[in-house]
Amino acid sequence: MDSRNDFKRSEYILDGAGLGSWDWWFETNEVKFDRRWCEMLGLKLEDTPQHLSTWQSRVHPEDLGKTFEDIKDYLDGKTSVYENIHRMRHKDGHWVWILDRGRISEHDLSGKPLRFTGIHLEVTEHMEQQMLWDECQRMAKIGGWELNALTGKTVWTPETYRIHAVPENTPTDRIMGIDFYAPHERPRIATYVEACLMGAPFRDVFEFSDANHNHKWVEVLGKPISDATGKVYKILGTFQDITEKIDIKHNLEKAELLGGIGSFTLNIKTNQSIWSKGHNELFEFPENVTPDFNLFLSKLHPDDRHIPVNVIEKAYELKLRDFRIKYRLVLRDNSIRYIEGLGKITYDEELNPELIRGFVQDITQTTLLNAKLEEERLISMHTAKLASLGEMSSGMAHEINNPLAIIAGNVSFLKEVKDNEAIFSARVDKICKSITRIEKIVRGLSLFSKTSSPLKLRPEMLESIIAEALLLTYSKASETSSTVTLEVENGLSIICDADDIKQVIVNLVTNAIDAVKGLSDRWVKVCAFADQSAVVLRVLDAGKGISPEIREKIFHPFFTTKDIGEGTGLGLSVAKGILNYHKAELRINETFSNTCFEARFPKPDLKSA
Repeated sequence: MDSRNDFKRSEYILDGAGLGSWDWWFETNEVKFDRRWCEMLGLKLEDTPQHLSTWQSRVHPEDLGKTFEDIKDYLDGKTSVYENIHRMRHKDGHWVWILDRGRISEHDLSGKPLRFTGIHLEVTEHMEQQMLWDECQRMAKIGGWELNALTGKTVWTPETYRIHAVPENTPTDRIMGIDFYAPHERPRIATYVEACLMGAPFRDVFEFSDANHNHKWVEVLGKPISDATGKVYKILGTFQDITEKIDIKHNLEKAELLGGIGSFTLNIKTNQSIWSKGHNELFEFPENVTPDFNLFLSKLHPDDRHIPVNVIEKAYELKLRDFRIKYRLVLRDNSIRYIEGLGKITYDEELNPELIRGFVQDITQTTLLNAKLEEERLISMHTAKLASLGEMSSGMAHEINNPLAIIAGNVSFLKEVKDNEAIFSARVDKICKSITRIEKIVRGLSLFSKTSSPLKLRPEMLESIIAEALLLTYSKASETSSTVTLEVENGLSIICDADDIKQVIVNLVTNAIDAVKGLSDRWVKVCAFADQSAVVLRVLDAGKGISPEIREKIFHPFFTTKDIGEGTGLGLSVAKGILNYHKAELRINETFSNTCFEARFPKPDLKSA
């Protein structure tokens, strides 16, 4: 048979299987890559250097060392074939996963390897799916296992290894899995496995210690798998770390004993209640008190007594099974205790409520801490406002001095033209316009600089918010000879705290003005419109975008590209924080060739607002 036809046939087989091939001559490090090998990486065969460095330069640095280790293991006879999965850089810049396999295909007369031949297969989709599955297992702390009933061999998934704290590559035949269970649990797990081999599935919780002697609780599930004759030939199962769940349960029980938490049960049909000892201690009731809903309400702050009634009635109306309530207790010494209650409602067959069970816990410390953090957030925002005002102050003085000069000049001229009604009227109009401009500037400054307060969210017209914010940026634009243009769709409304959104716009626009002041073409454009999913506010400028080196850091507090003394580094981080509170998103829009920051607000539901 013609060897050329054999070669062509091999090419067809490789191409049909989606495989690329390579030949590596050790003495010269020349490597022959085929067309399919090049296509996997977005390369053209005719432009690809046929040398080892072509492959080596494209392997991910984190994978290169292991790749050469596997090649060495094969050449040293430790493995029957070279095999490795690694990442390689595509011509477009992204990484593709490659399964690489090879063997020595030619030796010299002394037996020294001359030629190394192998194949490449892209396995990116498979690896990404596997990594997603591994990450899901890791997040849920659920592993998998399999026991072959005929050979006794077991297979573990990566998360099962992690829960045991055993290196992932350790052969399971070297691991005595039962030894990880607490001594009193071992007979129980062994009985379950024996019964499962006879066809009975199982699921139970066991006490457990990993290889690092960390105490854990695990839930183990086993399911028998039968062959065509009905004989069990393997068991499949899951292995889940539920330590956190068990610890929470134990901590709740301990908290009940130590105080700070309590439980309650209410039979709705008989109106009978049961309160735990911890519940009574929280409410300062005597231990033998007769539970009564009105007695419970009497301990609540007068302004909060309607809350439990309203929440429970709403839950009944909507047939909700779970509810959460927060309210204040007034203690004997008139101090306030903050309480959170969690309840679960059960309904009868006709969906009438029949039982409420739940627990209450003292959240005073958490509530006060959150209030302190909110106070610090407001102080931080106000500090950033003052920093912005400091940058704008000289320009604002100029903005106010101009209309003042117009007023002064016209007042002195009024005496001379008092007998000419037309000129007199025109001068008075100029004075009024200048006064109005000063009023707008002063009002904008006072609103912008006022001490921050808790958010007051209400429907606001975006166009008026932007217009008032831009009043505070025009002087900075004038100083740098920059043009600021506005393009806003009519009728746009957002649910917001108007003063906070003004601060966002001022921060974005002043940053843009600073960014373009060294350019020959200095412009900033503010536009707003609604798309299918959001109300969009964009601030574009003449800059050429944000470089990849700083893109990840640009929203970090105190990060700035300005010279020392020219910026605080708080503008973007404060803007992002404000928008987070508004459930809005601030991002860099990279679809533009110029620099574009984009805020996306949820479309307002004006009926509920």
